[in-house]
Amino acid sequence: MFAYHLNQTFSCYLQAIQLNSPWLNVQGEVVLADSSRIKQLAPGIIYYQPSRLCEHNDSAVILSCGLHGDETAPIEILSFFLRELVSAKIKCIRPCVIIFANILAIQRGVRFIETNLNRLFALDNREHTYQTSFESVDNYETKRANLIKQQIEFLLKDKNSLIHLDLHASIQRSRYPLFAVMPYIENTKAQPEPSVANVTNVISSVSLKVDAIIYSSQTSNTFSYYTANKYAANAATIEVGSIRKFGKNDDKLRNKLINHLQKLVVCRASRLSSDIIYSANYFKTSDVVVKDFNDFQFVLAKPIENFTAIKKGQVFAFDQVKQYIASQDGFICFANEEVEVGERALVIFEKMDFM
Repeated sequence: MFAYHLNQTFSCYLQAIQLNSPWLNVQGEVVLADSSRIKQLAPGIIYYQPSRLCEHNDSAVILSCGLHGDETAPIEILSFFLRELVSAKIKCIRPCVIIFANILAIQRGVRFIETNLNRLFALDNREHTYQTSFESVDNYETKRANLIKQQIEFLLKDKNSLIHLDLHASIQRSRYPLFAVMPYIENTKAQPEPSVANVTNVISSVSLKVDAIIYSSQTSNTFSYYTANKYAANAATIEVGSIRKFGKNDDKLRNKLINHLQKLVVCRASRLSSDIIYSANYFKTSDVVVKDFNDFQFVLAKPIENFTAIKKGQVFAFDQVKQYIASQDGFICFANEEVEVGERALVIFEKMDFM
């Protein structure tokens, strides 16, 4: 009876979250027909362990969503993916951690409860470009961030190869609806950047083609940055369309991601490729604007679409102290004047040309 009900919870995980099912609090496992196991380690943190005969147990995949509770497309994608795992329609051959991060925010249909969960993954004893004032406060998001850190530390400490895809949906619409943000890597002298040679050689059976890739140039407190720098994960934030209500998301984008995830977890390569995402459009960050005062606001016409072009010398925002002026031609992404003071209000980046 126990295994049956837990199996039903895994098969309809999004519904279980929305209905606040008591089974979300059960820490138990289901044994599938092929002897693989699915365990709920804590609400929203699910671990898939393939059968003992699998030769790929030294590599693993993390798939996360719901760091912001109003980003519904990624939640739908991983809920469907989990259902396929439970029904054995996907033959996953390596350990897989599936994370629905901000359970309460998902239930309430809000971005967060008390503070931005995707700004609470600071590396130990490191200084960052921007910090949230809530990071040391004992609130819901801080507890969730600490719980996620603890669980993946236990599960991943012996893994030699790790991929982490953190799925999001943008607040604003994008010129490129499906794009990736590659976190800055601290232990290199310069952030690795693509060239003509390696861009043409990255396509493989598990490579995901996105509309654009942004290479970050600064440290941060995001989840993908954390796994990339703490565990040497091949990590990326994947933006899947824009925020919509459940059931109203772009089916084409959703199905593309689901198909990619299925290919990724059944890939029989002994080590997961370091080149799983590629694009025809590459960008790199040139500036990050932090909100210093509550009266910060944009002067650009709203809504400000991701990849909106700005010109050198153009005023794009102001607060009680200064005007914000573009130092060079570039593009704006993630414009949000409603963030908390001390958080990133937008990113400015430049196009990378190889010709």
